[in-house]
Amino acid sequence: MNKVWIAFERDSGVVPWLIRKFTGFKYNHVLFLYESADWGGEWTFESVYGRGVRTVPLRATRKIHERYLVKYDIAPDIRANQELFLQQYDLLGLILFGVWILLKSATRLRLSFNGLKLKGQTCSEVLATVLRNRFYAELEFPQWVNPKDIWNLMQFRPDDFEKVDG
Repeated sequence: MNKVWIAFERDSGVVPWLIRKFTGFKYNHVLFLYESADWGGEWTFESVYGRGVRTVPLRATRKIHERYLVKYDIAPDIRANQELFLQQYDLLGLILFGVWILLKSATRLRLSFNGLKLKGQTCSEVLATVLRNRFYAELEFPQWVNPKDIWNLMQFRPDDFEKVDG
């Protein structure tokens, strides 16, 4: 795996709008992008509702709004988390994550659910699980990370991430 990017999208629809509304962030989806030497072109490594974690070609219809180059060798961390590909997207996990976002935004408190561990399903959780090998202090509980948390991490780590477009 050569270059790997972290990319942010802003999708249309009710669920994406709810994610943006309650996280207070302009994007609702985050994913890994990479160039495939085997298949050519850009591919994504992401979690998608109803399909689990998967790799698919980046479709021309998708609009990547921001892209950050991962400046360190992240391939070993991706390989170390291959079990993510075996997990299915969990609707209960998504609902609990939504309730947690609502509580957090309504109370303005820094809530933590450290004892609860769900399977790795949401797009943010997939990235946080892979990135946690290097950024454990910031991503100790990846099941409660949202796209804004990933974006904030990259803003404070210019030695590790470089914005390339958006």
